[in-house]
Amino acid sequence: MASHPGNPAGTVRATVSHAKGLYVLFFDETGTLGYRGIINGDTANDVSTSSIPKGEQGLTNLFFNKDGYSAYCREYREYWG
Repeated sequence: MASHPGNPAGTVRATVSHAKGLYVLFFDETGTLGYRGIINGDTANDVSTSSIPKGEQGLTNLFFNKDGYSAYCREYREYWG
């Protein structure tokens, strides 16, 4: 990802079967594949996924601990709420 700084809209994740929270990260250098980016909006609590054309090569893997993130958000709201 270091070679693609500042352009999260051109990135996308695809789920990995049988691996909870594990995604493959792809990047669209041309901006023509319609990838939706990392998140769906400012209040999103899950990663965004898109369809990946056959033959595309993933850049790296991404692990998202949704349970841990949700617990953190709940504790934060309880403390500051």
